[in-house]
Amino acid sequence: MQRCEACLQLEVDGRRRTPHDGLRMVNSQPVERVLESGVRARTLQFVCRHCDTHWTLCDADQSLFVHWIAARPAGSLPPELSAAVPLPAIRPAA
Repeated sequence: MQRCEACLQLEVDGRRRTPHDGLRMVNSQPVERVLESGVRARTLQFVCRHCDTHWTLCDADQSLFVHWIAARPAGSLPPELSAAVPLPAIRPAA
């Protein structure tokens, strides 16, 4: 399924604080994580009601901006590309 117009705009402007109207929160409690760089971050999970795109809102310590990260559905990339795109290491906060 293709992303809706609101999700495409969020992908372009990934630093906006508020979710668009079609996103619903999957978890209401932020999950604390430690990024690979050692910075603590809080994440919330959302899903779009219109196009079913899953989003992670990441609010890292010492950062002026939040970051919206779209999850790609499994199998959406060809195997040669998915193997070449490393995901950032995230471990649970202690």
